[in-house]
Amino acid sequence: MNWFSRARLLVLTLICLFWTGLIFVGHFFPTAPFVSVPWRGEQSFEDLLRREGRKTTPPRDFVFLGIDQSTLQLPPLTPEELAGNRPLQLLSERPYPWSREVWALLLDRLFAAGARLVVFDLLFNPPNDGDPAFHAALERYRDKVVVSSNFDFENGAQAITPNNVLIPPPVEVPSPKKLNSFQAPSPPYPTGTQLDGTPGLTAVVHPFAPPLITTSPVLQFV
Repeated sequence: MNWFSRARLLVLTLICLFWTGLIFVGHFFPTAPFVSVPWRGEQSFEDLLRREGRKTTPPRDFVFLGIDQSTLQLPPLTPEELAGNRPLQLLSERPYPWSREVWALLLDRLFAAGARLVVFDLLFNPPNDGDPAFHAALERYRDKVVVSSNFDFENGAQAITPNNVLIPPPVEVPSPKKLNSFQAPSPPYPTGTQLDGTPGLTAVVHPFAPPLITTSPVLQFV
């Protein structure tokens, strides 16, 4: 009897491992034949849970802002309505995606209204108009803004992150162990904090500490 119980437990374990592994393979290779079918079923089940599952009461200090259809298709605005209203001017200049100056103005208004943290569930990877203005806003509120990144599994799990204008890549400062083999750059070179005891070498202190980057489940290009 004990042998039968152990055999049954082993069979159940193997079945669970098989289907779990199949779901993982489908997650990383969604276009592969056969394995993509269980993965699509898993996604459909997750959608069902979100639609029909028990809803928790949202916290009172959470505010969700969405882009609805009426915002995407603004009615014609009069010159009087556009005068002195920079956000409306930007929204009416062209269809979505708008200039990213819109998000800079949104951050200013949200934090002026008392927001403590703003999370963007949008991807800002391709360069766009208004990137410098948005970068300046991210720098102003760098400890209060979270922007998204993602993985594009249809293109070899390529990382999709904010472009280098919004969040410049960090500058690597050589560690003390590498100073002996580090060649000082020829002038002119960046100014910064002088390394003690090493004449002529300069450590570049990056002026912009990037905001937090989180992985978003929605692949949405802006």
